Amino acid sequence: MPNYCSVETYERLILLIVISIMCPLTTLCKELSASAQSIIPVPVQQIVSIDYTTLRDLSPAQSLKAHLFPEIFQRFDIQLRELGIDTDYDINSLTFATYRGAAQQANMIVVVEGVFSEDRLFEHLLRKKIHPQWYGGAALYGISGDIEMTLVDGSTLLFGNLAAIEGALDTLTGLTPAVPTDTSVYEMMKAVNSAPVWSILDAAGTRNMVQSALEKAAQIIDMSAINRSLVGCGYSLNFSAGATFDVEVHTSDLVLASVVANLIKMGIYLRMNSKTSEKPFLNDVDVETNGLNVQIHFSVDTERLESVLDSDLFAALSR
Repeated sequence: MPNYCSVETYERLILLIVISIMCPLTTLCKELSASAQSIIPVPVQQIVSIDYTTLRDLSPAQSLKAHLFPEIFQRFDIQLRELGIDTDYDINSLTFATYRGAAQQANMIVVVEGVFSEDRLFEHLLRKKIHPQWYGGAALYGISGDIEMTLVDGSTLLFGNLAAIEGALDTLTGLTPAVPTDTSVYEMMKAVNSAPVWSILDAAGTRNMVQSALEKAAQIIDMSAINRSLVGCGYSLNFSAGATFDVEVHTSDLVLASVVANLIKMGIYLRMNSKTSEKPFLNDVDVETNGLNVQIHFSVDTERLESVLDSDLFAALSR
């Protein structure tokens, strides 16, 4: 599994959810629960959370879901269904978290929150002849390859390889610190986690994202000072008369925050001139500074959805 989702991964997620607004949303988004927060260890590299309730009964999104979702989401969807979990109705949220474990190893866990039938779950495990191994007081079930699963409580399932899941269980029992103890990460998360789709990145992931976003603009300046100033970033996707996508890049320097904002504006300008098919969308990207932070905002209304779907950008991202 990669340490970070690529920029293309986020764009695919954005486009998938944009498609979904052609149908009415039936429920409100849910913040990451205290139970889920208590499982995620620090230091965090990345968290990606999706409110599955916003994807229910949205036929255009469902028809393109398998085509657009990154492979990791598709594989995980299949694994859940094999355990008797209906991902269309049983799941409220799905959260992927990557954290640094022993020897700085990148560990990924998946937190699934919803309303599950424990009887049905254990019936499928028994039918597959999957028997538990124990870590402390937690029963771990090897469901596929090196992937383990444990039931945290009646509404929360935890998945990951053995090292990742043991690290998360240590955090749950208080042996190692959880996300709420890291002030900078927790503040970034609080700013975005009420959105249906959101993500936060640590400093290293933010550097990768900014470099990718700048493209040629990153070549005209020494990025070393800027890279050192990048603290992290948060993404959020909301629905109100269309789809609204916001990115907030957190820095440690007021001057360099302005430099980053200007470089992003230049990157957008260069991209519009080299990729004319994207110009109608890039024209609507707003970039501004707010203290130490750089805010990037993009929205699309329902009237322009068809042109987005017919664009070369959409075709390239949905291959």
